[in-house]
Amino acid sequence: MKGLLIKDFCFMKQKHLLLVISLCSLAGFFSIVPLFPFFCTAFLVFIPSSTITTDKLENGWKALFVFPFTRIQYVLEKYLFVIGCTFPIMLIAALESMILWKLNIAYLWINLAFLLLFCALDIPILLFFSANIAPSLLSLGMILFIAGISSSVSFFLMEVPNHSLLVIVFGSLIVFALSVLLSVKIMQKKDL
Repeated sequence: MKGLLIKDFCFMKQKHLLLVISLCSLAGFFSIVPLFPFFCTAFLVFIPSSTITTDKLENGWKALFVFPFTRIQYVLEKYLFVIGCTFPIMLIAALESMILWKLNIAYLWINLAFLLLFCALDIPILLFFSANIAPSLLSLGMILFIAGISSSVSFFLMEVPNHSLLVIVFGSLIVFALSVLLSVKIMQKKDL
């Protein structure tokens, strides 16, 4: 699995996607909207998960699975890679907003729940659908998410009581675990 992580990291470095991720973190300092990390989290999940589409298009999975790793390891690596790339930047962006806008610590936990939910939705869609259809579906989801952020739903999330916050985070962990199981099933049934 270490080789897959290195391959994905080198791809992101080659395409300058790590620079884009870093700039998203810095944009939090200049944001006039306290809800910027919600957008940042959604956007940042799409960048590292795009390596799945690249794996499908460039060499195809047939060439990739010649190397000594299983389909389960491939799926677990994608989740680990997406969380590993996204979590530190999401944490920085959330802390920036908490400091600049004097937001409550609950904001950080809501952001973590969003990160887990976006990973839970993004990776199975990219694995299940073809390399041409999946990005279109995810773009549509991003548009709907931005519309939701700009509505009053985002302000409702800012006022979530602490006891409900635990339920939201625990629920997102359950959805994330189910997503991993679903992705493993998708990859096992996928005809390479």
